[in-house]
Order: sequence, then C-alpha cells, then structure tokens
Amino acid sequence: HRDLHSFPTRRSSDLLFCPHLTSRPVWPSDEICELLERNVDMFRGEFAGIDPNQYLVDARDHANGLTDGRNWTVFPFYDGFANLQVDNARKCPRIAEFLDGLAGVGSMGCMAFFSIMNPQTHVPPHTSASNTRVRYHLGIEVPERDIHLRIHDQRITWKQDRCIKIDDSFEHEVFQQSDRRRVVFVLDVPHPELCPEEVEFLQEFMRCTTGVDLPRA
Repeated sequence: HRDLHSFPTRRSSDLLFCPHLTSRPVWPSDEICELLERNVDMFRGEFAGIDPNQYLVDARDHANGLTDGRNWTVFPFYDGFANLQVDNARKCPRIAEFLDGLAGVGSMGCMAFFSIMNPQTHVPPHTSASNTRVRYHLGIEVPERDIHLRIHDQRITWKQDRCIKIDDSFEHEVFQQSDRRRVVFVLDVPHPELCPEEVEFLQEFMRCTTGVDLPRA
C-alpha cells in the first residue's frame, strides 16, 4: 500500500491522510454530478414525502458544536459506519435503489443523507476526519441569495438542481443567512484514485480503530 498517515496537517489535527491522493477543495463536475442532476426530480419528490418530525440531529455534529439541534438536521440513508437506515430507505425506495447501484456507497466512512438547514444559520469552521472520500451536494431547495460555503480559500454556493463536488477534509463553514431553508442531498464515495486493495485496507483500518464491523469491500 502507498503511504497512509494519521498526523496533524493544515486541515485537521486527527486526520487520516493519504498523501498520494489528488487534493483540492472543490472538484470539477464529473459523471456522478451529472447522474445526480439527471435524477434531481426523483430526490426532490421523495424528500417531499418525508415527515419533518423524522429529521434527526447528527450526534457527532451536535457534540462538536456544529448544530444546536434546531438549525441543522438530517435524514440519513447511510450513517458513515456502513449502516443502511432501513426504515428511511423504505420511505424513499427509489433513492434506496439508486444508492444500491453506486459502487462504494456506505463504505469506509461514506455517508448519504438529506441535509436540512434553517434560515439564519452559521455552521462554524470544521473538517471531516479523512481525505479518502469525496463529497457531492445536490441542490434540492436552494435560496437564491444570502447563502454560501467557504471551503479552504474558496467561496462557493449551491444552485437549484445542480451538484457540487468537494473534499470536506479541507476546513469549511456555512453561512445560511437567507429567509428560506436550504436542502441538499449529500453523497460520499471513496476517492476515485483509491484502488480496490486500498479501499479494503481502509475498511480494515476503520474496523480496528472504531470497533464497527464494516462490510468487506
């Protein structure tokens, strides 16, 4: 395997960092962006059928001071520990089928969820724990103004029905100062430069460090 380190970097003090992987805060659009955008009506339609009382507070984000439990909630399909949220998948069968057809979804820390952010919300600077995945945001409900994402040294915003691709191991924060909620579908997949053997190694590494019985790649 190529070098794998867990050490302080410019991004996070406890980062699992693979230095051989191409690293950029914002990636150009790719075929997964296009696939998500082609299916945006399906995502929006099934999201509309979800009872808001079933939105959840991500315990990790709450523990890290990123949400107060009211300003930012989620509706998860994969939780980052390879656990499919079966009840949620049953409520959104077309999304569940879509995710089942994508390689790497749910593996090695990869998540899939709706992210619902209320007006007048600021999510302070934070990072993910690893650069071994890439993250997609598909705009489901996007206010037209007063909202942006600062990631590393770039300022970007979401667009209705469009997808952005980022590396959230770079420090980032959200300014949601509009008068409407923001909804995006978030999808993680393994970094495209990881070979199958490296994905399997990272699965084993996570089993050892988290105690979670992740499925084999």
